[in-house]
Amino acid sequence: MERMNQKIGFALFLLSTGISSTVYATLGDNVSTIENDRAAMSSEPVTTKDNPNYKIYIIKTDSAIVREYVSKAGIIFSVGWNGNAHPDTKQLLGKYWSEHCEALKRHPREPGKRIHKLVSDRLVSKKEGVQGAVRGYAYDPTLVPKGVNVDEIS
Repeated sequence: MERMNQKIGFALFLLSTGISSTVYATLGDNVSTIENDRAAMSSEPVTTKDNPNYKIYIIKTDSAIVREYVSKAGIIFSVGWNGNAHPDTKQLLGKYWSEHCEALKRHPREPGKRIHKLVSDRLVSKKEGVQGAVRGYAYDPTLVPKGVNVDEIS
């Protein structure tokens, strides 16, 4: 009983401090985590589209359509979106988020430009658009399956 009280106390602590144990599907993650994204985005059921070298998992929300590109090995190698607003890119980029932030510091968006593209060894990302009509993508070039043209996923 004491152990149960400790677990409940820890869970309440996490909730009260805003720390969440929820895990989301992100770039570089396994396909099995995509359902977590759908739930976090409060979206409709995930739909899929097959391609010869990968599968696209489509998550539709009130403000965007998010596409997660999954290799035959079951790894999310690219994410893309379009809609009224950008989705939570921190959630979608996961372990690539800090690299993305560092690249933003080195290459800030120019005033008046509506396109922002970042390129590094492990991450290529692009965000563009105007209020109410945005799109973007991010992929890890080292995870893109052989035979896939990056223009297909961007």
